[in-house]
Amino acid sequence: MIFQKIIEKYKQNGPKGVYRLFYNLHKAMRYRYKIEGWYGACQEYGRQINPEDLPQKAPVEIALEVVLSKKGFTIIQIGAYIGNSENDSLFQQVNKRLNEIEGKIILIEPVKAFYEKLKENYRDVPNAYFENVAISDTAGEFSFFRLGVDPIEYGYPEFLSQLGSLKAERMEELWDNYENIPHLKEFYLKYRVEDKVTCMTLADIIKKHDIREVDLLQIDVEGYEYEILSSINYKDVPIRFINYESVLLQKHKWDAYNLLKKNGYIQADYSQDTFAYRPADAKLKTKWMNS
Repeated sequence: MIFQKIIEKYKQNGPKGVYRLFYNLHKAMRYRYKIEGWYGACQEYGRQINPEDLPQKAPVEIALEVVLSKKGFTIIQIGAYIGNSENDSLFQQVNKRLNEIEGKIILIEPVKAFYEKLKENYRDVPNAYFENVAISDTAGEFSFFRLGVDPIEYGYPEFLSQLGSLKAERMEELWDNYENIPHLKEFYLKYRVEDKVTCMTLADIIKKHDIREVDLLQIDVEGYEYEILSSINYKDVPIRFINYESVLLQKHKWDAYNLLKKNGYIQADYSQDTFAYRPADAKLKTKWMNS
């Protein structure tokens, strides 16, 4: 594939085109290596050289279509925010299928104000359950770091409200290695607050809600995903699909990949996330690649 790409660039722009290809490839791979190691560098190589292998549609959207049409499904969303946000595919699909839902949705959000909005936004959804806690690898009370003001009122983007985390470094080292926009970081740290929140493990949630199997586990916890993934006993309760934000895992990205591979999952990176599925669902890959 690399030779085909070289020939293509040469035909388009001659030697300058080939030089630009390798310059951009080296720059992108070097950046990904810095934050994710060799795994990230290799992933970036694939993105640059063979972009047609990337999912055309978010795999989790295809998985949701399958799961929501099943009777007795269970979905767990960790870090649900307010539900009704433009990057929440679960909320969007659920509201398109209100009359078809025959399963259980457990929505977890630690910030009280967002939790109340979450409940309001899901008020018409049957069998939706809510937990005002954070999910951790250890139960107890821990510090949670978040933005303490509404960023829109200060002229800043709304997404900053979604960056609360059990990790203080979310807006420090992790921010510098990924977003790295100084004025947004400065604003966030100026108004950052530290709350004490109740933490439960995923095993606690599963036991509390008497769950026997999980069809989709969605995790977006701003850098704490690996700790949660590591805490799961994958033999206790079968989990069909796992979708987790992976872009902030950085040095733990490869660890997370190996952990899920060891437990029988195939994985696909897209956008900021990684989608994990079992070999029995491999046929779904055609759908998200060609949608």
